[in-house]
Amino acid sequence: MPIFYPFSAIPQHFKDVYQFNPIAALVLAMREVILQSSSPSPGLLIKACSVSVISLVVGFVMFRALKDRFYDYL
Repeated sequence: MPIFYPFSAIPQHFKDVYQFNPIAALVLAMREVILQSSSPSPGLLIKACSVSVISLVVGFVMFRALKDRFYDYL
C-alpha cells in the first residue's frame, strides 16, 4: 500500500495491476490531491470507478443467488 512509500517504488510491471486495488487507487488519488496539489489522473479515477461498479454488480448477483440461504448465516 503506497501510504508509507511513493508509488514510484512499485516495479513497473505491477503498477497497472496495483491501481485496480480500490484502496490503493483511493490512497494514490488522495496523495496526488494533498501532497502534489493536483487533481488525480483520469485513468486512475476510471479504474477506481470501474472496480467499484464491478464489485457492486458481483456482490448484487451473488446476493441474489444466495439470498434464500442468507438467513441461515445470520
